[in-house]
Amino acid sequence: MNIRKYAPIARAIGIIGVVAGLVTAVTFAAIASNQVSLAPNTLAAASANLLIASGSDNCVDGGSTTSAPGLTATNLVPGVASAPNPFCIRNRGTIPLTITASIPQGVFTSGINPADVTLTLNCGVGNVLSGPLTAYSSPVAFPNQLAASSEMDCNETATLSSSYSDATGMSVPTFEVDFVGNQ
Repeated sequence: MNIRKYAPIARAIGIIGVVAGLVTAVTFAAIASNQVSLAPNTLAAASANLLIASGSDNCVDGGSTTSAPGLTATNLVPGVASAPNPFCIRNRGTIPLTITASIPQGVFTSGINPADVTLTLNCGVGNVLSGPLTAYSSPVAFPNQLAASSEMDCNETATLSSSYSDATGMSVPTFEVDFVGNQ
């Protein structure tokens, strides 16, 4: 190829193009970055840890347990709620939990008909469960989740149906209310 045959301007453009190509290739190679990384990577599953304590505001770390005394109500009057049994539930886990309550013993076979007793679990700010004892044979969820590392102060009451009539002093067999937290 004879470069002298071409006009001087075309030769100049060609030479500039070749030089620009070489500079770009060399510069690209010189500007390539170093390697960066995310390290170390540590992965752990979230934790769920539910605790309960007797009385309100007693769910401080170390002060709560997996069991607290339930409601003792004698001389229930039809249509009148029992004195409240205060307790608190604490989520010591790392994720919010939906709390459910249930009576694992299921339907009672003797004593006052469980449909005549309303159990109310009032944990404030819209977190209220209230229904006959039979409603708790399956887990019932509180409307709002319990945030991670927080607690809710609650009261448990029982109300005998206003239509209940029995002069023999019957009672409800002893039962437990279980609370479970799920994601």
